[in-house]
Amino acid sequence: MALPSAVGEAERGNVRFEDSVQGCSSWPTMTWSMAESKMNLQVRSSTANSINLSWNSFLPIDGTSTQGHYVVYYTTTFSNHIQSWLGQIEAGNETHTSIRNLKDGTDYYFRVSYRIPGRGVHLEGHLSEVALHRTGTPAPLGGCEHDSRHYDEGMTIHQSCDSVCDCLLGSWICRPRGCPPKPDVRINPVNCREEPHPDDPECCTMIKCEEGSNDSIQPADCNDGGVLRVHGETYYHECDEVCFCDNGVSDCTRRCPDAGQMIPDLQTCPHPTLLEPPEGECCPHWSCPPPPNSCELNGNTYEDGEYFDVDCSMRCQCLGGSVRCVPRCPVSFAVSTVNCPNPTRVQLPGECCLQWECEQPAEQVCIHNGEFPRH
Repeated sequence: MALPSAVGEAERGNVRFEDSVQGCSSWPTMTWSMAESKMNLQVRSSTANSINLSWNSFLPIDGTSTQGHYVVYYTTTFSNHIQSWLGQIEAGNETHTSIRNLKDGTDYYFRVSYRIPGRGVHLEGHLSEVALHRTGTPAPLGGCEHDSRHYDEGMTIHQSCDSVCDCLLGSWICRPRGCPPKPDVRINPVNCREEPHPDDPECCTMIKCEEGSNDSIQPADCNDGGVLRVHGETYYHECDEVCFCDNGVSDCTRRCPDAGQMIPDLQTCPHPTLLEPPEGECCPHWSCPPPPNSCELNGNTYEDGEYFDVDCSMRCQCLGGSVRCVPRCPVSFAVSTVNCPNPTRVQLPGECCLQWECEQPAEQVCIHNGEFPRH
């Protein structure tokens, strides 16, 4: 079967898988580099509830011995993100394994990687090609065709560093070309370096640190013109910049924002004034001077001619920059009369000034021969 022009497809029965790859429409005219698959993941045999897999040995070699162990991922729903493949089996250093307790008549996707435990960090190896098989059916036979060349089942071809296509069940399945994950930290230049990954040296890199160091991937400090700044430190270049040390990289910005970006609203502050920073500070700031001939009292600003009250004691007016006040309540006296023999000043609710009131005289009652008179 020829390589598809836009979509990699694998069909068996009524099951169809598609994996779009950006730029695949121009494959027939592209120059492809073919790398012999070092992993060659294949389905060797299958029953209704199990599938046997095999692959080439690709564990890293340190001297004369291999490092790490193989991990087989499997799923019934294909995704480019291996984290979503819930099935996972550790196969040790063997190049074959059997996946059991599977559902009959179900399509399963398989990929193999390796894992090397470390101090707090597990090095995850490169992922193999994808093997696809349905339980209860014979092991796949055949292969794929591309540019008048035959490729065996399970072989992989690469398009520069962008995409990878696997020959599965006689069809090409394509996916973006990815690299093994690296620790999410910057490299400490003292004892760590970045170098090509042994599984894909053309497109992928890995972090390699000197042996015997327990601080191989600790955040790095910064060199600020010969001054050591520790990771996470905030420091200043006088009044020019404020800087932050982040894993060996100094991130600096202007210490003071542009004055034009801080100008007040001209509707509430029609005549803003830019003031120089006080002693010990770096940044100037805007001030809103009061309007001409205005008055300030108790922290409040009043315009020329404006009346205002100071509590219940004074009624004031701003005139030409000066405040003139008079008592808010007039001075008054009340004279005793027959009808109001004892006038009294009282505070009425909601009123500032005291009001005069007259005490009501007690009602006089007459008694005649020991009885109340009838009206």
